[in-house]
Amino acid sequence: MTQKTPLFGCQALHACRDEVLLTTAVTADFPSASYTQLRGRNGSGKSTFLRHLAGLLPPSSGHIIIDGKMAKPAEIPQQLSISYLGHDDAMHGDLTGYENFELLTGQSRISLVQSDLYDRPLSTYSAGQRQKLTLHMLDDAHDIWLLDEPSASLDEANLTYLEERIAGYLACGGIVIAATHLPLAQSLITQTITLEPYEARP
Repeated sequence: MTQKTPLFGCQALHACRDEVLLTTAVTADFPSASYTQLRGRNGSGKSTFLRHLAGLLPPSSGHIIIDGKMAKPAEIPQQLSISYLGHDDAMHGDLTGYENFELLTGQSRISLVQSDLYDRPLSTYSAGQRQKLTLHMLDDAHDIWLLDEPSASLDEANLTYLEERIAGYLACGGIVIAATHLPLAQSLITQTITLEPYEARP
């Protein structure tokens, strides 16, 4: 994390795809040591909303706010360090777990827990094993974790591991924003934002 995490929030932000508004506007602050849970039905725009917050997808309506100023999408990763865990994990099936870890994090495999599993090609992994590897790529030194259905395919042991990681990260001042329809670290939630579908006025 940076020495002082910038104030982060959004103002009248809609989840938008191809300039079509998917959700009603959201205005929210995401302070240090806070855990925000995004809720909404499947297809409601949760993943799109997270991509807006990460600066990966420009919104056509609304703004990201950093330290009280509107930030352009390209400026977000310049001002904030972000661990983004999305549906597309960008890992390569013909590489081993260790090789994917090194490629995507820039860290040595020594930083990853030692396991025979990670010597195997990723193409041999189950969905749960693949998701477990992505959890190890979350960086405690980053300002924000943006998590898209992070508990999907996890067994009970790895779900507990994820919740412990979230608790430890929050204790160090991190910001967690997670889109999930499953209960996840419920006792740690600071705020819940429910994305409602946008309905154009006649």
